[in-house]
Amino acid sequence: EMQIEAADGRRKTILNYALPIRGEEDRIVGAVAVNVDITGRKADERREELLAAAGAVLSTPLEMDGRLKRLAALVAGRMADYAVIDLLDGEGELRRLEVGHGDGEEQAALAERLRRHPSEAGFWEGTTRAVERGEVVLVEEVPPEGTGDVFEQPGHAVLARELGARSILVVPLKADGRVTGALTLISTRPERLYGRADVDVAKELADRMALALENVRLFEKAQRAIRERVSEIADPSHPPLGYRAA
Repeated sequence: EMQIEAADGRRKTILNYALPIRGEEDRIVGAVAVNVDITGRKADERREELLAAAGAVLSTPLEMDGRLKRLAALVAGRMADYAVIDLLDGEGELRRLEVGHGDGEEQAALAERLRRHPSEAGFWEGTTRAVERGEVVLVEEVPPEGTGDVFEQPGHAVLARELGARSILVVPLKADGRVTGALTLISTRPERLYGRADVDVAKELADRMALALENVRLFEKAQRAIRERVSEIADPSHPPLGYRAA
């Protein structure tokens, strides 16, 4: 098994077999080499590993924000160079929860800018569209100039160039018909341009995140109802259980 670089600059994984060709007196006079492209199979294995790891993170006994932050770091390490999680607040406005990023001081600095100054960096139109319409936004390959249909705002094109974005994928966080935010994946590598298979994995990740958020919301709602009921019962003016006020 070995890594090669194809003519288009993409990295591929191949299995290499070589068998000798023997002539008279069993002397080796040549060889037959066979290369099998297993890039797709290896990618499927990595995706399955990522989903398993994501499930483990979401099931940890941490506050929800903490679980999502760990998940962003996990995704940035395996499926993206930057993984951005935006959530809708109580006013229906997007807020940036976390920006996971790969190794390197430059990536860390850009991620910190995205994390601390979302209004300056801008909620990319694709993120807003994914949340408002509840649909996936995929830019398989970002054009070098970063213009056209990809970026409507000049500032967003500048940021994309600074990030070195080569491919972008945004999926809404949706559970029970409600959109609660978005997961944005940014690749800076020419060999990792997002496609249909990546969309399926990202949607699975987003669905798991959204379900975890919905479970937390329902749990907190139930806890509030219990506290309110206990408060009512503790109120001296409240009629005893089993009796109805006249």
